[in-house]
Amino acid sequence: MAKQKQSNAPAKTAPRNSERPILAWETKEFEEYDRNKKWYAVALVAGVLLVAGALVLQQWLVAVVFALATYVVVQHAGDKPRTLAIAISKLGVQVGKRFHPFSELKAFWVIYKPPAKTLTLQGISRFKPLIKVHLADVDPLAVQNALKDHLAEQAKESEDFIDKLSRWIRL
Repeated sequence: MAKQKQSNAPAKTAPRNSERPILAWETKEFEEYDRNKKWYAVALVAGVLLVAGALVLQQWLVAVVFALATYVVVQHAGDKPRTLAIAISKLGVQVGKRFHPFSELKAFWVIYKPPAKTLTLQGISRFKPLIKVHLADVDPLAVQNALKDHLAEQAKESEDFIDKLSRWIRL
């Protein structure tokens, strides 16, 4: 008699109800802007002026920080955003490869005032940054309904100053 070969691969099982996404979509990691040569020239001139101002005021460390910040901004301005898969389940929120269980999240808010269309998740730890997810073409009410049973919703009328500034300077 021939022996049956046993597979060491785990058996595929249907996902449990708690693991099935309530809502899922794909979005870009960050907003992508067209930056022409003029944008790079303005960024470099602004950086040089900030460094020069710090040197005039004899703030050596500030001058170094401004020089490094200018380099980093110009260097990463051409980066292309990755496409992230977002899924909200009964257990938590999956953002790309990272899973955020509801037990590690404190609150959420949705800002939907085009061009600003973001979901922000706040963790319970003070030292972890806010998790910001672009909504793309997803209905913001569907996102609120998917999260409201699991997290407290905070009322936010508009996006933060830094978000507005980075959109204005196309960062």
